[in-house]
Amino acid sequence: MSEKHILVVDDDNFILTFIEHTLKKLEPAYHVTTVVNGPTALEQLQKSFFDLVITDYMMPGISGIDLATAIRYIAPKTRVILMTAYATDQLRHTIELLHVDGYLRKPLNLAQIRKIVQDTIGDHKEEETSPTLPNSQLEKDIGKHLQALFSNTGARFVMLISAKGHPVQVVGPVNKDDVANVATLVAANFLAANKLTELLGSNSAYKSSSFEGNDQVIYAYNVNGQFLLAVVFGKETKSGLVSVYTKQASDVLTPIVGQFSVDEFSKNISLTLDIQRGNGTEK
Repeated sequence: MSEKHILVVDDDNFILTFIEHTLKKLEPAYHVTTVVNGPTALEQLQKSFFDLVITDYMMPGISGIDLATAIRYIAPKTRVILMTAYATDQLRHTIELLHVDGYLRKPLNLAQIRKIVQDTIGDHKEEETSPTLPNSQLEKDIGKHLQALFSNTGARFVMLISAKGHPVQVVGPVNKDDVANVATLVAANFLAANKLTELLGSNSAYKSSSFEGNDQVIYAYNVNGQFLLAVVFGKETKSGLVSVYTKQASDVLTPIVGQFSVDEFSKNISLTLDIQRGNGTEK
C-alpha cells in the first residue's frame, strides 16, 4: 500500500505512545508524528502534508475544534478525527458543521482505532487468518512453561507478547478482547520506557516494569528484546515471588522464542484461552 502520514495531537504522552504503537502495528506503511499541543501541530502542518490528523478535543490553548477549523484552511485535503470522552449531541453537531471525518471515544481501544483509521484513510485490508506456529512442538513448549508460571505464581493469567504488541500465547481465564489491549499497552509501555532511557543517554533496555491497580498488579518482563512476559495477579500474591518465577520462565523461554524472528511469531499467533487453574485443560 502507499505510505500514509498521520499526525497525532494530545497533551497526554501515554495516549500518544499508545496510538503511535497501535497505528504502526496496524500498518507498517503508516508514518506517525506525535505532538503535545495545537501550536506545534500547526507548525507541522505548515511544513508537511498529512493524510490524517488525530487530535484530542480538550487541550489547553488551541482546542481540537480550533485545530480542526485551522486544518480546513491550511490543508483542506487532510482528514481529521477528534478524540473525546464527551461525545454529546452538541459535539456531534459541531463535528458535522466542521466536516470532521469522525471521532474516537475515550477510553481508546484497538478495534475502535483500527476501524476509524481504515474507514477514514480508505485502506481496508482483509483480515488474515493466522496459521499455527511453524512447529507445533514449539507451541506446546511455550504453553508448558507459561502453564508452569501460571501455576507457580497463582496468577489470574499470563501472556507471552511480541515487542510489537501481538499476543503470542495466553494461559488463564481472560477475555480475548482484553488480551489484545493488555498486549498493546504492555508493549507500548516498554517502547516508551526505552525511548526515555535513550533520551537520558542510556543504551540499556528496560528489563521489567510493574503496574499496581486497586485489586491487581500487572508485572511485565523483557524476555530477549523481542518478546515480553506479562503476569496479572492479585494483591494477595507477593510481588517478589512473581518476579522470581517470571525470571525463571524467561530463562527457559529465551532459547525457544529465539529460534524465530518477532515477525514470524507475529504472523503465527496462537491464543490458548480459558485454561482451568490446576489441571491445565482447556474449557
